[in-house]
Amino acid sequence: MTTDALPKPRSDARLKTLPEDRQAQIADFARTRSLAQTVQWLSQAGLNTSISAVSQFLRWHRLKQDLARSEAALQDKLADIVRHDPTATAERLQHVGQVFFAMSSLQKQDPRAWYLSQTIALRKAGL
Repeated sequence: MTTDALPKPRSDARLKTLPEDRQAQIADFARTRSLAQTVQWLSQAGLNTSISAVSQFLRWHRLKQDLARSEAALQDKLADIVRHDPTATAERLQHVGQVFFAMSSLQKQDPRAWYLSQTIALRKAGL
């Protein structure tokens, strides 16, 4: 999944539709403060919201950041492979992507992602 695959935020999602730099400020502030403190801080800045909305925003923002980092790392790895072996086939690059995704799911201890990566690999092997 890439960051482009995330659903577009609803137009009434106040926090998710803020500019990227403002979203980063909120996430940075919330990293060392409670949800209630973050809601109060946002309220003082003229942005009325709820603890639930801030919690959902922070979860969404972390996912978005994680996906962006993973996507960048995979692109770097694929570029590195092509640079060192210009004859690399699409199948080889696909295999590297599959391995990268499986490693990422293990690192994040995400059993669902691991299961999906293994299911895809088995189905592909069966074809």
